[in-house]
Amino acid sequence: MGNNSDAFPTDPTETTDTDGDGVGDNSDAFPSGDDESQETDGDGVGDNCDAFPTDPNENTDTDGDSVGDNSDAFPTDPTETTDTDGDGVGDNGDAFPTDPDEIVDTDGDGVGDNGDAFPVDPNESVDTDGDGLGDNADPDDDNNGVPDVEEPRADLAIAATIAPQQLTVGQPDELLVTVENYGPFFSTGTKVVIDLPAMVQIGDASGDGQCLRAGSQVICKYVDMQAGGSVSTKLRMTPQMPGTLGITAVATGDEVDDDPVNNTVSLSREVMEEVIVTANRSGGGGGGSIDPLWLLLLVWLLYRQYRVTTGGEKRRLPLSVRSASSGSRRRRGRD
Repeated sequence: MGNNSDAFPTDPTETTDTDGDGVGDNSDAFPSGDDESQETDGDGVGDNCDAFPTDPNENTDTDGDSVGDNSDAFPTDPTETTDTDGDGVGDNGDAFPTDPDEIVDTDGDGVGDNGDAFPVDPNESVDTDGDGLGDNADPDDDNNGVPDVEEPRADLAIAATIAPQQLTVGQPDELLVTVENYGPFFSTGTKVVIDLPAMVQIGDASGDGQCLRAGSQVICKYVDMQAGGSVSTKLRMTPQMPGTLGITAVATGDEVDDDPVNNTVSLSREVMEEVIVTANRSGGGGGGSIDPLWLLLLVWLLYRQYRVTTGGEKRRLPLSVRSASSGSRRRRGRD
């Protein structure tokens, strides 16, 4: 093509620039649009107009918060991008971003307004007997006719461990749960409820008390426990799949417990996939588990090689070499 008709007379790969943007039609992703020539992420929107030119899943950021509209739960609100609990209120403005039932805590007592019997009183949140007087101020909060100060109290504390340290699919593990009574009174009706995930197979329980399985829970009941006493239960369980194993156990009793925080314990451990070691003994490509006899033979051969290379065992020379060496020594003796 002659230079007069060629928009790029020195470039053999281009001849035309339809939109006149200085980029030849062959290289121009938008040859008829003078505002665009590049389209890096392949989403059909030119880089000049694409708020996220290297992200094929995003091209617009309406509220300018640097989160694309497709990923932004609130694309027109620059102060919000995420709604973790799906309650329609963004995490930044939600006092309880992981609780779909709560949004606001007016009195700042840590209890959401929906679950707070006294949402504007930071000193009260529960009214057990429904008499309009908060439990903290009510001298008989359960309305049983016995003043709270005269009711027996027992502070229960629970702890739990899992053994072994490494959890593996198909391998039995042991959960040990221990409950102590810090007093000052006996604990009656002591009970532990253990919540287990569906990923474990529940086995036998042993130790103090009696345990029964109820779906994914194991409920253990114990005899009366004096102040300073303790009870424990061992529960066997076997993970059936890899992943995070989460367990929660809660201890309760009939007496008033002024410190309920230590009545609950939660454990989270990772379960690994079972690793099966195989070896190919024949060299033909087939696999199988290691035969102990082959392993013993391998160890013996390595030991022999070590003895030879370190001088622990003398090499036996071939017969011809030994004969020649002996003859040389005899001749030297006669000379």
